[in-house]
Amino acid sequence: MDIGLVVSLLVVLATIYFLLKQYETRLVLIGAGLVLALFSFDPMAALDAFAKRMTSGSLIQAICASMGFAFVMRYTRCDEHLVKLLSKGLTKVGIFIIPAATVSTLMINTAIPSAAGCAAAAGATLIPLMMRAGIHPAMAAGAVLAGTIGSLLSPGMSHNAFVANMADMTVVEMIAYHSPFSLTVMAISVVGVTVVALVLKDHVYDGVSETAEEGADAVTSPNLVYALCPFVPLAILLAGNSFYPAMKTGVPQAMVIGCLLALLFTRVNPAKLTKEFFSGMANGYGEVIGIIIAASVFAEG
Repeated sequence: MDIGLVVSLLVVLATIYFLLKQYETRLVLIGAGLVLALFSFDPMAALDAFAKRMTSGSLIQAICASMGFAFVMRYTRCDEHLVKLLSKGLTKVGIFIIPAATVSTLMINTAIPSAAGCAAAAGATLIPLMMRAGIHPAMAAGAVLAGTIGSLLSPGMSHNAFVANMADMTVVEMIAYHSPFSLTVMAISVVGVTVVALVLKDHVYDGVSETAEEGADAVTSPNLVYALCPFVPLAILLAGNSFYPAMKTGVPQAMVIGCLLALLFTRVNPAKLTKEFFSGMANGYGEVIGIIIAASVFAEG
């Protein structure tokens, strides 16, 4: 067997092992990429990939703008209004509250591509709601977690932007291509959490339902306009790339328009909103772009 193939397989297996052991992802990927590049006697290949991804304009723009938008939605509390609107009446549907909560989270995560931000917004409302309806706390959390794959259909998801950039496609074209497969995975997720709840009888748990209360400052009456703000960029991108070409624009422009409309409707402090937007952009670059750069080094190696 070719020694190069053996070394490559060993490095890949070691990479998987260290990732499963929850070592720092970027360190593992960059280290593995450097080892492979050194073994191939081309150490600069990995470093060149590092530099190239740092200046990948379309990738950085899409991800940073999307993270900025997610921070603005959190600051204006539009995400909370969306969650509250989608959760109205769920306590009356029995066990179907579990798939309904997962579907609601899927929709929220499509509009707000940050899985952490979506889980925080949806979990704060949906988990206490399900617990009061007699759902086991672990199942309530699992139903929300299962919905955080909704970002697969979001133009702001880093993976969509990364793959679209590699395939020389627009983000919307990329999503249109994989949406049938992604929707199938989402359907399996929704059905799966419901079946698990039935098998484990997690829908008849009443151990802590009486203590599951929302925060004192929780949104009690959702504003429809506020709740629709998270979907503005998605609507602009879909309309511009399908039936209304005059509206066609990039992901960063759509995210900024969404932020401006949120500012107009919610009338929050413009200076604080701007600060939140750029804080989100910085967060997006530091966390998400770091992972993508590291993955590029590994792939080049």
